[in-house]
Formats: sequence, C-alpha cells, structure tokens
Amino acid sequence: MDGLTSEESADWSAEVNTTAGITTSTSHANLFSQQGSPVTGLTFFLGTIYALIILVSFVGNLMVVVVILSTHKLKTTTNYLLMALAVADLTVTVLVLPFALVYDISGTWPFGSTFCRFWMSWDVTACTASLQHLCAVAVDRYFAINDPLHYYERMSSRKVIVIVAVIWLNSSCISFLPIFLDWYSDNSESTNVMNGQCFLDINKPYAVISASISFYIPLAIMGGCYYKIFSIAMKQAKEIYRMQKSLQHNNPDDTQSLTSKSNNLASERKAIRTLGIIFGMFYLCWQPFFIIYWIYAFSPHPDIPNWVRSSITWLGYINSAMNPAIYALNPDFRAAYKKIAWMLIKKCPGGSALKDRQNSLYGAPYEQRNSSPVTIPDMEASNELPRDRPSPHTMRNYSSIGVTDIARITYVNGHHPSKSSLHTSPLVQTVSNMP
Repeated sequence: MDGLTSEESADWSAEVNTTAGITTSTSHANLFSQQGSPVTGLTFFLGTIYALIILVSFVGNLMVVVVILSTHKLKTTTNYLLMALAVADLTVTVLVLPFALVYDISGTWPFGSTFCRFWMSWDVTACTASLQHLCAVAVDRYFAINDPLHYYERMSSRKVIVIVAVIWLNSSCISFLPIFLDWYSDNSESTNVMNGQCFLDINKPYAVISASISFYIPLAIMGGCYYKIFSIAMKQAKEIYRMQKSLQHNNPDDTQSLTSKSNNLASERKAIRTLGIIFGMFYLCWQPFFIIYWIYAFSPHPDIPNWVRSSITWLGYINSAMNPAIYALNPDFRAAYKKIAWMLIKKCPGGSALKDRQNSLYGAPYEQRNSSPVTIPDMEASNELPRDRPSPHTMRNYSSIGVTDIARITYVNGHHPSKSSLHTSPLVQTVSNMP
C-alpha cells in the first residue's frame, strides 16, 4: 500500500465492509486502483458488468413474481416458495446492489453513517434470506420425491408462509440486531463512516456464527437433500431397467421397451445435469466469497488486490441473477413469459402491425401457439379435484410427483398409468419441466 504510513496501513487493513450477505475484511476505498493509478478502463469494464448483473437480476426476479401472481395454474405451494426466493433476490437487487455499485466504483461512501448501518444490515439480511430460500427449495423437492403421500402435510400453503417468515426473521436476527447493538465487534465504535468508508470490524465469534447460518448450514442441507434425490433416482433407474428387461424377455419383438430405455437414460442424464447445475451454481458463486471471508476474519493483514475482492463479492451477487433461470424457466413459466412479453410488445408503437405479420406468417395467433395449458388426463368433471391437493388414493398409486408443477399426475381416480410413465424415474419427474 504505497503512500500510506504504517499506522494508516494498519487502520486500512482493519476495515471490514459488509457485502454479499456477510461481512468481509475489505475496504472499498480506491477499489480498482490506488490513488493516482490510471486504470479507468478496468473500472469502466467492471462497472458495466456489475450494472448488467443488477439489470438481469431485477428483470428476471420481477418476471418470476409477476407470472406466478398472474397465472392461475402456477399458483401452487411450491411455486409460492420460488416466488419467495425471487422476492429475496429482488431485495438484494434493489436495496443492496445499487449502493454497492456506487461504493465500489467511486471508492467512497456518500450516503452517511446511519444509512451505512441500514445498508450493511439489509445486505446481510437479504443475501442470507436468498441462500436459505435456496435451501428451502431443496428440502421441498426432497419431500416431494421421497414421500409424496405426505407432501401436502409437510408443505401446505400455510406452512410455506411460516417457512418464509422464519427465514426472514432468522436473517434479520444475524444482521440488524448485531449491527445496531454492536454485538458483532469487540470495539463499540467500530461501525462508522471514517475517511469516506462504510466498514465493520467484526470479532471471530460473529464471523463463525454468521458464516455458518448464511452459507455452511444451508450448503450441508442442500447437499444432503440432493444426494438423497440422486440415491432415490439411481434405485428407481435399476427398477426401471429390470422392468424393461422383463418386458423384452416376454415380448422380444417389442421395440418400445428399448426405445423407452434409451429415452429414460437420456432424461435421467438431463435431470442429473439440471440438479448438478442448481447445486453447482450455488456452491461456485458463494464459496469463493466465504473463502475470502475466512481469510480476512482470521488473518490480520491479507494481501489481496481490491479488484479481486470486489469481483469475488459480485460473483456471489450473480447467484441472485441466476436463480430465475435455474428454477423458473420450465415450459409453463416460459409460456407465461412469452404471453406477458407479447402483451408488452403489442402496447409498443408498431406492436399491432408486428402481431398481424406474425399471424399472417404462422396462421394461428402467436399467443395461442405459445400457450401450454396444463391438463390432467382421465379426470371426469364430476370427480375433479382441487389443483393443489390430489387425493390420498392418487398419491398412494403414484410413485412420485414433479415438484415444479406437482399437479402433473398421470394416475388419477384409479386409472392405471401409461407404460411410458412407468419408465420415468422420480428424479426425471421432479425436474423434467426445468431447462
């Protein structure tokens, strides 16, 4: 740190700034350069990337909320949990990221001492809530695939509301209370805006507790849930394989079983790949940040460039922008996205002419061609069940339920499932509607 005295250097190293939902021992002063170093190109490049992250996160998560609230068939308990995740990510996007962008680019905190506390508290709260909602989604998927008979007893709409409330309460308890009551530090005057910096000087107990609640405990729960899902899927795949061999032995000329086997293996690989992306994105986005966090919490003067610390912090923020793509882009969501986008296009100048041109080229109206209504086969009108609560008889006779849209069932009111449905493992059914 050229140009600083040893005393100033020690003070600079002790500054701890909250970003990505947990405190990190870093200063945002001159984030991309030491004073006088002309690296405006790097500043502009990273600033542009950060602004795009904010835009993508805001639009993506807002669309998730809008399509769930405006589309009747998407109003399920599981999708409400996904909407709560989107709200948490929207909170990160609106209340945290714009101020982090200004702070990182300018290298100074211009919003005052009181707002510094609020900003850091919301940073911890919102990012922790986002991570814990990811954990709740993993638990929801595990319940649906492991014990579908009792799924609605465990994950009713009322219980989803309780889960969301507990997540936000828990997230607030490790942020607002410690920051405003100075429990996080051994120095009662550690939270301040000094020399244009909004910083915290945390103690090691708070570092361990906050990191565990925000990341490591959710990571362990998610890992356990997805491991169990994989185990169930592999067991089901073996049963399917034995069933297919038996069908082929009894009817050697039946090529349908061979085709079904091939299709099932392809679907199995896609399902495993999808769950791998879910868990992998969570881990890859946040683990680098928490490595830096531990380094700063237990090392007095680590020598890590400012732009590296900032980039790793924003890598965690990227997870909020990626969640809509990972969890919501199934066929039903895509159809709802297209419908809303087309409505907006029609309201723009020239939108009606574009609609007429699309209809003349493709025949059917564009909205109808891109709609994909969910239908439940073999269900008589007189015996129709509420969408969000299949009967226990249905649940007993169905091997598993798709989590993203749990009402997509093929065994209803005593009708036997088709042969193709017997060749679909619970893992494939769980994530078959995901991209």
